Amino acid sequence: MNVLVCCSSQSPDNGIFNSAKEAAEKIAQFIVDGNHNLVFGGGKTGLMGVISQKVQQNRPNSKIMISILRKWQDDLEEGTFDDCFVVNKLSERKDKLFELADVIVVLPGGLGTLDELFSAIEANRTGEIDKLIIICDFKGYFDEAMRMIDVAVCQGFSGGSTYSLYQEVHNVSDLMYYLRREAENAE
Repeated sequence: MNVLVCCSSQSPDNGIFNSAKEAAEKIAQFIVDGNHNLVFGGGKTGLMGVISQKVQQNRPNSKIMISILRKWQDDLEEGTFDDCFVVNKLSERKDKLFELADVIVVLPGGLGTLDELFSAIEANRTGEIDKLIIICDFKGYFDEAMRMIDVAVCQGFSGGSTYSLYQEVHNVSDLMYYLRREAENAE
């Protein structure tokens, strides 16, 4: 199973990052233990770095696949990935990441992560993809984003079925439950 992880390339010193770091480490262990593959944006710092380094150091059979903008291609370190897809535009990068993924996990992150989150939900809504999207709302990080979805639904700008396009979790054990369930369904 290919697990796309959308997350931060930054490492802020706060409780949200610490909770998300624990989740990133658990996701990496899940990938390695299950011989799954990591799909991500190619960053080597922040949560991206946490998960990719752990998979890289421990993977007997797992692959690391990245999609990266051409302008950041020089930042890549050889040997840190198996497949690299270099693209010219962010929209192409997201399309490639979504295409490669069997499941999408969204951890706390910045504008790029928020863009990936809403793009994935919209791609599910329009039928461009049909993927489980797991939003890890640790310590309320995504509360405001989820509230915006509530407002869109309550004001009639989005249908009530919007809520079926993603799964929101608040702790690592629920995240792992959905990942294990998806892996079982993929077999």
